[in-house]
Amino acid sequence: MNRTRENSAIRCGSSFAARNSLRRGYLAAAAVLCAVLIPAQTLSGQSLLSSAPPSLAVEPPATDRRNAGADETARPPQFLALLDMADRGEGTRAYPHLEALVERQRGAGYLGGQYPRGLHRRLLIALLKAGEGIASPANRERAARMFVDRYPDDPYFPQAFFDLIQALYRQDKPLEESFFFDQEALESLPAFMQTRYLTMQAEAAESQGRFARAAHFRLLDLLGPYALPETTRDDVLHLLGRIPDEEGLTGFIERHSDVPWLREEWPLLRARALINSGRLPEAYVALETIEQGGIARTASQIRILREARAEIEADVATRAHRIGILLPLGSSNTALRKLARDTLDGLRMAVQFLARQPTALEAMRDSAEQDWEPTQENEQVRPRRISYELAIKDTANSPEQAARMVEELVRKDHVIAVIGPIARSESAAAMAAAEGLGVPILALSITAAIPPGSKFAFRHNKSREDEVRDLVAYATDYLAARRFAILYPGNKYGRTMMNLFWDEVDRRGGQITAAAPFLPWSYADATEMAVGLKGIFENLAGVDRFVAPEDRELMEALDDDQPHPVVMFDALFIPISAGSSQDIRLIAPYPATVDAENEHLLGSRYWNSEEVLIAGGGKIRGAVFVDLYHRGSPSPANVAFRRRHRHLFRHRQDYQAPSFYTALGHDSLAMLTHLLEDPAHRTRRSLARALVRMKPFHGLTGLTSFLEGGRAVKESIVLRIAGDQVVPAITESGR
Repeated sequence: MNRTRENSAIRCGSSFAARNSLRRGYLAAAAVLCAVLIPAQTLSGQSLLSSAPPSLAVEPPATDRRNAGADETARPPQFLALLDMADRGEGTRAYPHLEALVERQRGAGYLGGQYPRGLHRRLLIALLKAGEGIASPANRERAARMFVDRYPDDPYFPQAFFDLIQALYRQDKPLEESFFFDQEALESLPAFMQTRYLTMQAEAAESQGRFARAAHFRLLDLLGPYALPETTRDDVLHLLGRIPDEEGLTGFIERHSDVPWLREEWPLLRARALINSGRLPEAYVALETIEQGGIARTASQIRILREARAEIEADVATRAHRIGILLPLGSSNTALRKLARDTLDGLRMAVQFLARQPTALEAMRDSAEQDWEPTQENEQVRPRRISYELAIKDTANSPEQAARMVEELVRKDHVIAVIGPIARSESAAAMAAAEGLGVPILALSITAAIPPGSKFAFRHNKSREDEVRDLVAYATDYLAARRFAILYPGNKYGRTMMNLFWDEVDRRGGQITAAAPFLPWSYADATEMAVGLKGIFENLAGVDRFVAPEDRELMEALDDDQPHPVVMFDALFIPISAGSSQDIRLIAPYPATVDAENEHLLGSRYWNSEEVLIAGGGKIRGAVFVDLYHRGSPSPANVAFRRRHRHLFRHRQDYQAPSFYTALGHDSLAMLTHLLEDPAHRTRRSLARALVRMKPFHGLTGLTSFLEGGRAVKESIVLRIAGDQVVPAITESGR
């Protein structure tokens, strides 16, 4: 039979337009695009050049002009046409030919070889000029880097280096420095480029929490002859006021001792640094000295003095034993309410257990294999440590209410830190409010959005991007999968996960052969684009593919009404959201109907639940997903945690074993109480700084540390469904 032609929209992964239609859920549009799709020729440098007018065609010179004493002017006359076009500002017309020429020559070994050095240099300059406003940041970066690496002593180097920095900045990549880009090189640029360069470096440094470096670039801009009107002393002082220690501030002042007004601001800046480092008594004495000596004279200095006093008073009023909790307990979303309850269970367990110092006997019992449970009698052997309080607020999954609750926790409850919320939108609003109020917050959302340059906002979870990256890495490296299909719920979560997975597969050199949405079991919007599961799997296996007339006759002779299924993928990715186990119950029987029951199944973190195991009915054995918590871990700490959970909550009619969010809530509070044992960490600012400097904390969800900017570093666990339980996919033996 002819198995090569396929008219299924979900199988047309090679067409760029069809692919984008698929990624947006427009199957009808994708089907039309696939129907009219014709083979496209590969674009190369040669094809681009061959399409150019004859006068623009370029051939390599027959001899090595460098050896003949040729200089930069020794170029083929056809090449001059491209250079002139770039110089005249006709970049749109010249750029494709110049780019193709660079790629063609590099591939043929002409650059720096048969072509003279001057010609190579001039070609790259023309490419950079022509690409201004046309080329993508990635292409600009590549072209600028070729010039910067090869010609650091060239007069055009400052411009090329500026182009490189701007390309990196636009891609959110770390900015670079060069020994050759000194003050003289900076001053050789036009005025607007100088201030643009300094602004980019300052903003990048500030977003990384490198405030002294950011202040350095702002100061250079301020002292330069072409500073923007928006750049003021207050910008520099604001950054200096965020330096976390007195030593760093002192070093900055010494490096810029030739700036008189910086020396005048030193007393206030020093008091600010003392507050930042948690040395409140010293800071209070410093502020008293400033006030009594009449040092604060300007409006800016008086404002800084007033803010510093208010911050000390707030720190004094802060209750180091009180921690705020933000959870969507009143959300209309059933699944979100369950996550909130699970999290609250973990927090309450931490308050009851971690606030007490276990005896040696109790520690032995916790780690023992026998089923020991705490009783009223043996609970009394635990001497109390700090008695922590939880100030619990309901966010109702409302960003506005989450922000209001943060302010209430800070101003009325005087909490030292906040844990939560869970949902993405309310977490973003709460983190922004906490950053403004200067209180540490451990958001439990999977959102990647953290306020830029964050000092107080932390995300104690792993983002969807991280989850998908680790899952695809395992599928390609361990399962040797190269072709993937995606079956995703037709809602916002499903589309997000589908796009992230597709992008990661592309990045790792794999191929998406099919992608289709399905209507979630709990979804009620009839306008959402979706197709039936039976039709989806027939498309996945090409059962409805085009069949040639001669093959159709053969099928009729064999009394075969449909082509045999052909599985064109190595792994099928099915992301489901929290509380969507019914989706798995409906999907699980279908792979066997198209001979795909032996292909790898990949899931999302929400597969890690008892409901999914039950819903799968034994049909999802071998499925793999990524999470941070192994619910069946045999480690003593996890065994003891599950026992305590069963003792406290088994009276519930709907009792279930602790989930990932139960463990995450427990770890969040345990981590904060561990840091608060040190008196030096009992101010909001010092606690936030301690979180960044903290050694990896070993909790139920593995090792946790935080980067500057608030992102958590947590190692994923790859888990596999084996029968009626979940086990690690990678054992100590590596299998």
